[in-house]
Amino acid sequence: MGLPRATKVLHEKRPALIPILDSVAERYLREVENLPRRRDFVAEGLELIRSYKRELHANAGPLRALRAELQARGFDLTECRLLDLFLWAYSGTYTPLWQRPPATIRS
Repeated sequence: MGLPRATKVLHEKRPALIPILDSVAERYLREVENLPRRRDFVAEGLELIRSYKRELHANAGPLRALRAELQARGFDLTECRLLDLFLWAYSGTYTPLWQRPPATIRS
């Protein structure tokens, strides 16, 4: 079992505490903090989670405000999940929906 799958399983149990450290989040964290790869699965996982925690704390104010606004509109997402969504949206891995050309309808 790799780190992405392990964190996905743990995230289901503790969504406010454990991020999903997939390849997109891992690449972002490694670039931001210049983290080297480690051979030890546990040490690498802990290092990435600590890095994620620092990123979460650095953006806590805006994430809390966004969470409150979304809750008022009926969406309940943790700050941890919101940061995951932002990492995916701005990772450059995928083109965000608002930047994609309109889909053509085929009949």
